[in-house]
Amino acid sequence: MTVDILKIVFILIAVFFIYKLIFSKNQGYTLMKMQFKQGRLVSHKGKIQDKFLRECKALAKVEKTTGTLRAYRDGTVRLHISASINDSLAQRMRNMFPFEYYEHKQVDMSKKRG
Repeated sequence: MTVDILKIVFILIAVFFIYKLIFSKNQGYTLMKMQFKQGRLVSHKGKIQDKFLRECKALAKVEKTTGTLRAYRDGTVRLHISASINDSLAQRMRNMFPFEYYEHKQVDMSKKRG
């Protein structure tokens, strides 16, 4: 009886882990995230270069856009722009995005000993 229960528990745990591996939404380490609603910046997270932030806010205000812009590191730096942002605006944001700002490795100086 207890052997059957242990087998069932083991199978359930295995199914859970397989499900998590297959359907995981995590695409990589998120560097920054900006959310726009009706042309206004609603929230932002991460380190965002000031010039890029100003230009994106101005573009979103003119276009009255709603959507999300997210940069993440998955080997290289990638930019994900939600589908609700039209293609021309998305391309302009991609052209302005400072990839070189996020691509260099940041060294933690507090851990270095001199």
